[in-house]
Amino acid sequence: PRDRQRETRRSAGVDVSLREDPTRDMLTMTARGEIDLAIAALEVERPAGLEAAPLVREPVLVAMPAAHPLAALETVDVRQLRGETFIFFTPGTGLRTVSERATERAGFVPRVGFQTGSHDRLLALVSEGLGVAFVPASAVSDPPPRAVAVRPASPAIDRTVGVVWRADHRHTPAAS
Repeated sequence: PRDRQRETRRSAGVDVSLREDPTRDMLTMTARGEIDLAIAALEVERPAGLEAAPLVREPVLVAMPAAHPLAALETVDVRQLRGETFIFFTPGTGLRTVSERATERAGFVPRVGFQTGSHDRLLALVSEGLGVAFVPASAVSDPPPRAVAVRPASPAIDRTVGVVWRADHRHTPAAS
């Protein structure tokens, strides 16, 4: 109780809000000074005047229906996904950027059948057999959902999440 009281006094006057918007939108709001900081995927191109520091780097995996022929493999070569229907995150998100880059490096343009902004919905669509997807390792429970197989990609795919701020902006004590 005393620690909680002390913490409440130290954070008095601090307004913390949580927004879940596409990375591109969060970066724009940060650049405009509408928010002090953004926790965002660092793969998305940042507007000029923003600085960033990485917080975590994690693997991005291939999710597919458990009955998919590639589910028997230990790793999935991204080139083997050519011709599949993909479930992608919405445009402007870090996962969408990472996914598009992975298929581009593999030499094909993905056929996107579904788009979502939710990891849970993405995995639910995969479990219904509606396509394959790239999913961050942190979004997959252990074990994964019953009808979903998750495998490492080859070549490996990673994403980096970090904190982004305006370079010319003096931070409040709370933001610091």
